[in-house]
Amino acid sequence: MQKILLALLWIGADALAGCTGWLDHLDQLSYWEKLAEIRSVSDLPMAMQRERVPDLADLLTVEDSSVRIVAAEEIAEIHEVADSALSRLVGNFWRPNGEEGMTYIAAVVSFGERALPSLQQALASRDSLVRARACDALLRIYRAPLSDGRCRVE
Repeated sequence: MQKILLALLWIGADALAGCTGWLDHLDQLSYWEKLAEIRSVSDLPMAMQRERVPDLADLLTVEDSSVRIVAAEEIAEIHEVADSALSRLVGNFWRPNGEEGMTYIAAVVSFGERALPSLQQALASRDSLVRARACDALLRIYRAPLSDGRCRVE
């Protein structure tokens, strides 16, 4: 009887481990394995990519800038299913690291005109870096000066 109970507990624990979230899974990986796992999202079927978008967006808030950069790059790769991550990408325009900021701009540009509402909000920011990055993204999307040469879309 005890063996059966232990076997059931072991099977139950194993099943529960399989039910943990993807972010919990990432926490168990080494640094390089984690980056590789994040980069592999674009290799998944589109439905699974869509399921990973909230987690990728959450990764944009972690302390490690390398993880944030790789997550932003992967969001850009799956932009067709990642509209829900746009506001988080634009929300990271304030980060002062040049490489990281350029990664966010490139990721937002990959969404094309779908990024316009988020970028218009960023143009109203009090933070000059956020406004400059939003303007840069708009100029890249439209590939020409906007309206009267200023960075706004009418």
